[in-house]
Amino acid sequence: MKPRPRSDKSPGGATVAQREDKDQVDPNELREEHEHRLQEQQKHIEEVDRETLLRMLYQMILIRRFEEKAAEAYTLGKIGGF
Repeated sequence: MKPRPRSDKSPGGATVAQREDKDQVDPNELREEHEHRLQEQQKHIEEVDRETLLRMLYQMILIRRFEEKAAEAYTLGKIGGF
C-alpha cells in the first residue's frame, strides 16, 4: 500500500495557514467580550432575590460535596467508575 501524498489542505478544504488565522485570538477583543459578559451577568444576578441566590449557592455546594465524596469512594474502589 502506497502512502498518501502529504497535502497542505485539511479535509474541510482550508489550508494550514487559513486554520492558523482562525486560531489566533485578539487579547483586546477577548478582554472586551469578557467585560461585556461580566456586566450582563451582573445585571441578571441583581434581578434575582437574595433567598433564591442563597438556595442556588447551597445547591452548588451540596453538589460539589457529593462530587468530592463520589471521587473519594471511586478512588477507594467502593464504587464503579465512569
